[in-house]
Amino acid sequence: MTSTLRGCVLVALSVVASTAGAAMSDAAFEAHFLEAQANRGTAEGTAFDGVLAQTFDTLLVRASIDACLRDNPGKQAVHGYFDFVAPQAYQLELRPAGPFAACMERALENRHLPEPPRLPYRNEFRFTHDPDNA
Repeated sequence: MTSTLRGCVLVALSVVASTAGAAMSDAAFEAHFLEAQANRGTAEGTAFDGVLAQTFDTLLVRASIDACLRDNPGKQAVHGYFDFVAPQAYQLELRPAGPFAACMERALENRHLPEPPRLPYRNEFRFTHDPDNA
């Protein structure tokens, strides 16, 4: 079983305009994601992404992700970003929307994360699981 958890560092140019609990439009999501991708190559971003990856590399987080995979069998792929708006305040936005993305958001939200290099800040996130490609 192969799972790839990869985050890339990103710098936010603007704060997410949606309010908590409100669904972001697909166009706004894609604009923010493209912005996040464009910012991934900075030195500070690479360093922060490494720290963030280490923070998520725990048994508790892996158990939460494994539960999402058990509840949503088969090939899974989501992409999105962490949107940091304050030192310990972030929201994870994932697409495509659905039960697996919602489960992953719950698994990765409400964690004590390292402070990003600056605020606002976006960090790219991708997750792929293909049980047939073990």
